[in-house]
Amino acid sequence: MMTPTLFDVAAIGGLPPTGETFDPYQDCENLIDLNVKNASFSTYINLYHADGEEVSDIEHIEFLGLWLSKFFFCCKSLQVAKRFLTLANQLHIGRRVCLSELLLASLYESLGSASAKLKEYETGTNLLLSGPYWLLQLWLNATFKSFLPTRGNVEENAPEIINRSIEGTRLLRLTPTDDVDNLQTSLTKYTLMLSKRHHFLPSMAPFASRTHGPSLFTTSLEDAVKNANTEIEDIWRAFLLPREATKSGERARRKSKRTRVEEGRSLKLKDCRINSVLIFRTCSFLRNWNRRSGSPPTAENAENSAFCFVLAQEQLSVLR
Repeated sequence: MMTPTLFDVAAIGGLPPTGETFDPYQDCENLIDLNVKNASFSTYINLYHADGEEVSDIEHIEFLGLWLSKFFFCCKSLQVAKRFLTLANQLHIGRRVCLSELLLASLYESLGSASAKLKEYETGTNLLLSGPYWLLQLWLNATFKSFLPTRGNVEENAPEIINRSIEGTRLLRLTPTDDVDNLQTSLTKYTLMLSKRHHFLPSMAPFASRTHGPSLFTTSLEDAVKNANTEIEDIWRAFLLPREATKSGERARRKSKRTRVEEGRSLKLKDCRINSVLIFRTCSFLRNWNRRSGSPPTAENAENSAFCFVLAQEQLSVLR
């Protein structure tokens, strides 16, 4: 299975896979009394915008609420969602909430909702889909860039491309524009491009070299271990260790009721678990990929799939 991961989120948007799990019950007393009548984006901006160089606490929280609603989670109501104000409060006071986990969980929730709506869709009716599909768009641009009709549109020698701090800067330029293709044409092209890929190629792991991105992404794991850089080690564990991603904070509520026995396990056991899961998932991937393509295992399939497996094993070898 090919799917966006926390590793991709770090490459595309520069968001670390570590941080606090969002708890909707912390700092939930909003400083803003949001009236839904004033929640539309334009009205909201005019209402809370203030002149002057100094940004007040209220104005900062309002900005974060707008950013989360319109640009990050892309809510369907086209207005500031009150449910995001608690998260805005937490970000305002400096909590290091794991936004990458929330973003990825929101994308999967949106895809699940879209799938259900498409099954019930009737011709002639309205179909409204919402969510952070921008992440999916950029991930598709990266994964299938060699098959994109827009692959020659990027000026690779431009300063903003050479010196990019995140991969999203370049990937955005590969997105089809409305004046070239309409939505239906673009969707058809991307669907066919995805469905016709029967073999995994190294180019479908576009961020394996980690040449661009924040230091948390590009720093050598081997050097981090040698220099006892625990932050980078934790980041790679977050990349490799399976976890349950939730958007609503349900996991935080369940965790408070658990004992701390599981959290006291040794690092050695955790690394063994990572290794076992990766071996199982890689073998499962090889088996299922060939089953879906209707072809027996070939040397090409084994070689290309082993490419990603070797990369993962190299990272695990320095974590042991």
